[in-house]
Amino acid sequence: MKLSSMFGFLAIVSGLLANSTAQEAKQNWTHTVRIGAYSLNRNETDQIVRKAAEDHVFGIEVDNDIPGRYESFLDPTAKLKVLRDVTEQVHKANNKVYVYIAGTDWYFAMSFVYDYGGSIARTHAGQWYGNLDSANSIAGLTAFKNFFLAASKASKTSDENHPAPYDVYAQGGAASIIGPGWFSCCVGAKFKTTTAQFVMPSHTAGKAMPGFLGGSDLAVPAPSKNIALGADWIKDFTSTSAERSLQAKGNIPNATSLLGTSVNERAAARSWFVPAAKHWVDVENGNILRNMLAQILIGKLTVAQAAASASDNITSVLNGS
Repeated sequence: MKLSSMFGFLAIVSGLLANSTAQEAKQNWTHTVRIGAYSLNRNETDQIVRKAAEDHVFGIEVDNDIPGRYESFLDPTAKLKVLRDVTEQVHKANNKVYVYIAGTDWYFAMSFVYDYGGSIARTHAGQWYGNLDSANSIAGLTAFKNFFLAASKASKTSDENHPAPYDVYAQGGAASIIGPGWFSCCVGAKFKTTTAQFVMPSHTAGKAMPGFLGGSDLAVPAPSKNIALGADWIKDFTSTSAERSLQAKGNIPNATSLLGTSVNERAAARSWFVPAAKHWVDVENGNILRNMLAQILIGKLTVAQAAASASDNITSVLNGS
C-alpha cells in the first residue's frame, strides 16, 4: 500500500529577481524593491530587459493576461517560448534564476520524458529493456535540457538535496522551484503568503505535465507475531474515511475515485512512477539517471549518446539476478 505525494511547481507571486552587482550598489533592494510589469510579447523580449536595467528595476513581472481571455490558454506553446526568450535575456543581464532546478533532479527530468510519450524502461517477453533511447524519450530529455539551460542557473551536476530547493527559494535566490507539494511549508516566513502552487504545463495543449506520484509503502513484516492485527491497522489507515482526513490536510488520497479539485489532486490524474522491477533500487543507487543528466547538461555527451548509455545500463541492471 502506498501513500501518495505529487511533484508540483511553486512560484513566488512577485517574481522577484535580483539585479547585477553594479545595480545593487545603487540601491539596497532588501529595503525597497522596484518592479516593472511588461506584456509577454514575442517582439519585445530584449526591450523588456533593457528597459528594466535602464530604470534600475529589481523585479521583472511579465503578464500573459487572465485565463479564459488570452489566445494561448489552450495552446501555450508560443507564450512558453517567449517566456524562455525573456529568461535568456534576463540571464545575459546577470540576474538571478527564474527557476531553481537541480541539474540531476531525475524526478523532474523524467516528467519531460513521460510528457513526450517516453519512459524509463519497458518489458518484452519477460525481460526489462531501457527505453530512454527511444525517439519519444529523447524528445523529452531534449526538452528538459532546453528548459534547464534557458530557465535555470543552478549547478548542472547537483542533486535536489544539496541544497534543498526551498532553502534557495526562502533565501531569495530563485523566483520559483520544482518539488513536491509539501515544499510550500518551507518557503520561509517572508514568502509564505505570496507563494502559490501550479502544475507544469504539458507541451500538449490543454494538459498538465505528468508528475512523479510516489509515497510511503505500508506493509506487515513476515516475521511479525501480529500479522492479522497489522493488516487490520493498514485497512483502517487506508479506509475511505481515513483518506478523507488525510486529504483534508493536503495529501493525495489513495484512489482516483476520491480525487478532488486541488492543484495536486488534479495533477495526480496524469502522473508516472518508476518501473516495478525488483532491481529498480539498484538503478537509483547506481545513479544511472543522475549521471546521464549531468553528461547531457555539461555537454560531455549528446542527448542521444547519454540516453543510449543509460538505457544499456538500465537493461543490464533490471535483469540482474
